[in-house]
Amino acid sequence: MEINQLLKTYRSSSKCQELLSAINKFQPLRAHLLNLRGSTKSIYLATIEQSIQGTHLCIFPDKETAAFFFGDLEQLQQEYNKDFKNRDILFLATENHNKTTNEQFNRFLRSTIFQKINDNEHIVVITYAEALCEKVADFRIAQKNSIFLKVGQNYLMDDLIEELTTIGFEYADYVISPGQYTIRGGLIDVFSFSNEFPIRIEFSDNIIKSLRYFDLESQLTKSSTDIIRILPDAQNISNENNITIFDFIPKNSYRLGTPTNEFTA
Repeated sequence: MEINQLLKTYRSSSKCQELLSAINKFQPLRAHLLNLRGSTKSIYLATIEQSIQGTHLCIFPDKETAAFFFGDLEQLQQEYNKDFKNRDILFLATENHNKTTNEQFNRFLRSTIFQKINDNEHIVVITYAEALCEKVADFRIAQKNSIFLKVGQNYLMDDLIEELTTIGFEYADYVISPGQYTIRGGLIDVFSFSNEFPIRIEFSDNIIKSLRYFDLESQLTKSSTDIIRILPDAQNISNENNITIFDFIPKNSYRLGTPTNEFTA
């Protein structure tokens, strides 16, 4: 049986229809789904989140359990081939406050999750107790210091370089991680904290000619865009107003916890 057919079968079952009806009818709703084995919890959530738009927050006791559930859900919703910006299902992990590649990726991922929630996009966040309670720099501070660029815009290269330096970006021979930029003739490569891939900004005189995301290893273009936002690292701007996800998640979001073989909505 194909995945889509499997989800359709579960969605049409009396138990699932009863749960969806209760969620739509009662706000807030506290429900317990008992005796769910294996990947059944992932299947139930997949059917629910496809039927109900909004923010779905799934909380697990530990990272291993959360990662296992995330892997199941990612396969069911066939999200593994999408860029992170286009994914509806994302994993919220802890920050270790070091400069490793994994830490920088986690910081980008956290920024993406917070931004999607803040923009009221449909999203499923899989996380665990430690990551949920961790306080991090307010991403909204970084947004206020971000740089917007669009194709056809008048912009001096020197002005952009000065602005990048002001908001904490560092010059490098090659960009390999968020927070870096480099200059090559009429090109500026920038690795923003809001994107999975670095952006190549091409200038013609003082006009932005093109904006292209490119692959770090091959240096080949992955996609083009007409507008971008270069987001700095909020951690470098201010540590005074740290937040958790509960500081801005919508009150009408759907929060699900799984102690053992139960599913609490």
